[in-house]
Amino acid sequence: MTNGEIYEEGEHTDTIGLADFDTTDYQTLNSIGMGLFAKPAAVNEVQANPETKMLQGFLEDSNVDPILAMVDMIELFRSFELGQKSIQIQDMTLQRVITEVGIVR
Repeated sequence: MTNGEIYEEGEHTDTIGLADFDTTDYQTLNSIGMGLFAKPAAVNEVQANPETKMLQGFLEDSNVDPILAMVDMIELFRSFELGQKSIQIQDMTLQRVITEVGIVR
């Protein structure tokens, strides 16, 4: 069944409710932990899309490509290291200026 019905050993045991929410506001749902979300009273539920299907015994694929995510993380880390190194070089230059200017010859 594709409407959220749960079957155990061929017997209907429960139904998971399907709902859509207005996604124009990113603060729509409140995370309550462990992958669970609560709907604030001010948020209006929208009728579930009839095209939405939930199948028992199937796993949902991630909407993230792990290879691209890893490449992006490496790129960001290298940019961070570059910025950190440039700050260290500037700090060493200022330290050298301070110590050399302070010497009376």
